[in-house]
Amino acid sequence: MVKKGKKKRSSSIRIIPILFTVVCIAYAFRYFAFKIETEMVKYDLMEKAISTQCILIKNEWSMALPGNTAADYKTNEGDRVAMGKPILKLSENNGVDDNISLKIDKINERIEEIKKAEADNNFFAADREKIDSSIQENLNELKAVTESGDFSKLDQVKDELAADMYKKSLIYGTESFSGQNLEQLIQEKTTLEQIKQNDLNVIYAKASGLVSYELDGYENVLKPENIQALKVASIQEIMKALNNEDKKKEIEKPEGVKIVDNFEWYIASVIPKGILTKEDLGKSIRVRFKDYNNTVVFGTLKHFNEGNEDGNLIVVRTDEQMKDFQRIRIANVEIITKYSEGLIVPLKSIVEKEGLKGVFIERNGIARFVPVNIAITNDKEALVLNLVKGEAGYDSKNYELKPYDRVITTVDKVKENQMLPGSF
Repeated sequence: MVKKGKKKRSSSIRIIPILFTVVCIAYAFRYFAFKIETEMVKYDLMEKAISTQCILIKNEWSMALPGNTAADYKTNEGDRVAMGKPILKLSENNGVDDNISLKIDKINERIEEIKKAEADNNFFAADREKIDSSIQENLNELKAVTESGDFSKLDQVKDELAADMYKKSLIYGTESFSGQNLEQLIQEKTTLEQIKQNDLNVIYAKASGLVSYELDGYENVLKPENIQALKVASIQEIMKALNNEDKKKEIEKPEGVKIVDNFEWYIASVIPKGILTKEDLGKSIRVRFKDYNNTVVFGTLKHFNEGNEDGNLIVVRTDEQMKDFQRIRIANVEIITKYSEGLIVPLKSIVEKEGLKGVFIERNGIARFVPVNIAITNDKEALVLNLVKGEAGYDSKNYELKPYDRVITTVDKVKENQMLPGSF
């Protein structure tokens, strides 16, 4: 009998560790199979932004001067002046450089080229589309020749393309003398002739604004009154010219002075399709200048043009002040189309229940569903708002989402009003 009792006690002792192991495995399985993960709700700012480049369009009065002009005094770069104030006084007998006559001749040649192009080809009217179509055909043919490996027609196609691009430059002015149009060329010629005849010694501001000595040739082209005529292709062409470092070295920038209106200016950019539409005209837009201390400028959508496969053209009007903006023509920016402060939750925590978007929160050990409106999203997070009275799905008995709530991110493991593991 004694031996039998010992045998029973021995069996019981062996069963205990087996049961303990089974229990541990069961808890481990429950932990990993039913583990509920949560993240804390934050209150922060979220924005929807598109990285791109922009062109600045300003009201600018400019006057070109011959190179190496000596001055007795001149207003500092960036200073604000009133209309009629003297901004530059040329030194006696030093206002004319050795090449001024040559420059006048070059301007005369350029004026004649533009007049002839306008008369022969009507480039400043209906034939803009014709020349654009010809350029596109040559580009397609150039691509086909390159891909085929048969380069016998390559030079001919390249010559035709170059000729078309030159003709188009007569419209947009990117290859003209200092990139200027006919009106500005005539004005520049008059100024140079006055200086040559010693009839002009003091330059007076013809408008109020900021003084700048950095002309780029687009002062009379990129003007507010021309905004309605802007297209995606024209802005892209100007950007290409400004970004082309080799071309920058070839283009002779005009020397002179200009006055820039700093109370109203415009930001033109090409953005992907589907971000904004014509219905958004008048909408508040923010623009962050990434290369200028991330300065953010507030404005409104002034102009929208349905573009091509590259995107749509938008123009933002602003009256913000920005340091050294009178020098800027092209800039890397972020177009901020949406921005708000609110509750931030992980995108993966959002579910749909009975037609309502919402999240599950951990409240007193139970999973509670909170319906919300989604305001802004990015790749990982969403800014959400609680429903308010009158909105579809609103119920005074609804739970509200608050900062520091714990939202459940493993949404496939919970149901509404489910008691959560570890809460009992």
